[in-house]
Amino acid sequence: MVKQIKKLNKAVLSTYLLFSSIGCHSDVLDIYQPKRVYPIPSSAVWYGGIDGGNWFDCKPQKNHYFCKIYLDNGYLTNYGDFRLYNEKKGTCEESIDKEIIKVEGYDTFSEIIFLDTSFSLRADGVMTYPFIDAPSKYTSYICGKEISNF
Repeated sequence: MVKQIKKLNKAVLSTYLLFSSIGCHSDVLDIYQPKRVYPIPSSAVWYGGIDGGNWFDCKPQKNHYFCKIYLDNGYLTNYGDFRLYNEKKGTCEESIDKEIIKVEGYDTFSEIIFLDTSFSLRADGVMTYPFIDAPSKYTSYICGKEISNF
């Protein structure tokens, strides 16, 4: 019995050291992708790790993207218009020539979807946050800057 406990403790310690040394945002953890559940569409892209994340379904429109953001369990957390933002220029772009194939990060407080080092999607217009047991919340943005809450 004592040998089994020592083996178990050694395994737990090894696992802890492995995950603490590679960090939360390592490529090893980012490989994890949960099973896609209803109503998450097949076009949605996953960003997250073993501790959770989001599905992003962004469709090009005339001069913006319309994005729906889901939790891993299929719950729709928010949706609205996003503009392509050039990180190097510091401006929102008029064109939508970037295909959303991978998400590199997500800032839930500022509604920024990071695509790579050069581009992100920033909320631009009214963002809707639907709630199951309460009225929806709405926040207005212009090129990623919050302008009102209602």
